[in-house]
Amino acid sequence: MFTVMAVLFAGLGIVATKSSESSLTAASVSLIVIAAVALYFALKPYYLISRLTKIMPTQTIGGSVDEFHQLLRLGWKEAVLVCVLILTSLGIDGWSIWSIRGRVRNVKTAQSLSTQAIQDTKAQKVELGQKIADLRATYDSKIGDLEREIENLRKTKRDK
Repeated sequence: MFTVMAVLFAGLGIVATKSSESSLTAASVSLIVIAAVALYFALKPYYLISRLTKIMPTQTIGGSVDEFHQLLRLGWKEAVLVCVLILTSLGIDGWSIWSIRGRVRNVKTAQSLSTQAIQDTKAQKVELGQKIADLRATYDSKIGDLEREIENLRKTKRDK
């Protein structure tokens, strides 16, 4: 009983302190299912003892112990139900992990695309900077040519 309660409180602690990420909600389903199965098997003997004492209060202890052991055995219905519950919870966990992996893959793809876009932008910046430098050099040379022509025209005007 102590072990089952420890599992229950550990599961509740994990559920209560988990992140608000919605993709991690399915993990709590598995914890709850496993804790519920453990709690069922921990409480089954107490239920059976109370049932046996109500049905056979006057019989000898030896006979009731044998019947008690018979009742404690795991039936095929219980085994199938436990297997279905645990396999379902493991399937939900698998789906949750698969979903998280898909989201991580999408984030990595988006990061690589943004990194490529940043590199392309930097390359365009360098290219445009080179074009601006070429245009400034051309502008400066044309300005120099025009200033020389203006100076020549002033000299010729003075000479006349």
